[in-house]
Amino acid sequence: MTFDTAKSALDLLKKNLILYVPDLFYTVLNYLLIYLLYLYTGAGDALAIITTAETLPLDLLQAYVTENLAKLIISSLVFVIVTFIIGVGVAVMKFSIITNMLKKKKSSLYYIFIKKKGFFWPIVLMRMYVFLISLVAVVIIGALSGAVFLLFKLTMPLLAIAATSVIAVLSTIVLLILVKLAILFRYPIMFLDKEKNALKVLKKSFNLFKNKSMFVLITMLIILAINIVMAVIAWGVGFLSNFSISFINI
Repeated sequence: MTFDTAKSALDLLKKNLILYVPDLFYTVLNYLLIYLLYLYTGAGDALAIITTAETLPLDLLQAYVTENLAKLIISSLVFVIVTFIIGVGVAVMKFSIITNMLKKKKSSLYYIFIKKKGFFWPIVLMRMYVFLISLVAVVIIGALSGAVFLLFKLTMPLLAIAATSVIAVLSTIVLLILVKLAILFRYPIMFLDKEKNALKVLKKSFNLFKNKSMFVLITMLIILAINIVMAVIAWGVGFLSNFSISFINI
């Protein structure tokens, strides 16, 4: 991976602005869904009470949750399910566009919707596999931390708590990074190889990490750096906007 490769990638992004449409679509729908659920649950009334009260009115907050418990549960389930479905659809659109970019083909949202919708359920299944892998990682961390705690709790209880906390944090970080690296190329493999078997995709991604660990690591670091830069830019834009509004209101 070289700077020339990164430059070529940026040039492709500039020439294919349609790539930003799926994420924009996802963001708009998310905000719209949050707003609709906000109205449905009557959260505005509870928020008004909290913001105007001098101290946190726990009794009123508890009453709101009790009265609207069914609505809150339904809203949470609707939000998770809808955002999951939309997220899968966005992934199909986005990686279909990227595949066409790399093959120097033109993309249209209609073409992607008609031709690539067969990837929807394989992505759903793959995300379920990723969830199960993450669950196994959590179980491993819990077992390791529990073993350390049991080893020291009778003789050195304070050390047991400290050692368990350290091991839990460190093992979580290490396992999360390893899992992320192992599945980093799952979408490129699925779309470039036209592989719809989710389990085979994950195996190929793991083999790529095993055989070309440095390449995968550098790729993830570049993605991380880009995300940090974009977050800083977003924060800067928000800060300047708030500053401008405050200055105007002076």
